[in-house]
Amino acid sequence: MFLIPAILLAIGAGNKRAEHRDRAVNGTVTDASGAVVEGANVRLVSEATQETRTAVTGPGGTFQFSLLKPGRYSITIEKAGFRKAVQKSEVLLGQTASANAKLEVGEATQTVEIQEHSPAADRRCQYHVKC
Repeated sequence: MFLIPAILLAIGAGNKRAEHRDRAVNGTVTDASGAVVEGANVRLVSEATQETRTAVTGPGGTFQFSLLKPGRYSITIEKAGFRKAVQKSEVLLGQTASANAKLEVGEATQTVEIQEHSPAADRRCQYHVKC
């Protein structure tokens, strides 16, 4: 008689551990060509509590956040030379959410070179003298 409650308790405890372990977000970060992006900074923020976790993608471009509370999360991925990627993900009991991201190459920066301005040069150019 004592065996059945003990078995049911063990099964219930095992399920709770599985649910706790499986609440995660993982993903792979790639560039536009499909190549993995190593060293990207990944930030996960709970929308409910604002709790923040960070990770860096490994050699395979992968990241993982485990042991999460169920809820909605914002994921931000950044790497120099690429545009920042932001996405939303929902973590449910007993599930692992996938948050793969494709980073786009960042826009080229413009350099403005400022040279000293001379009023005398303006007057010479006005009268078509060597400018």
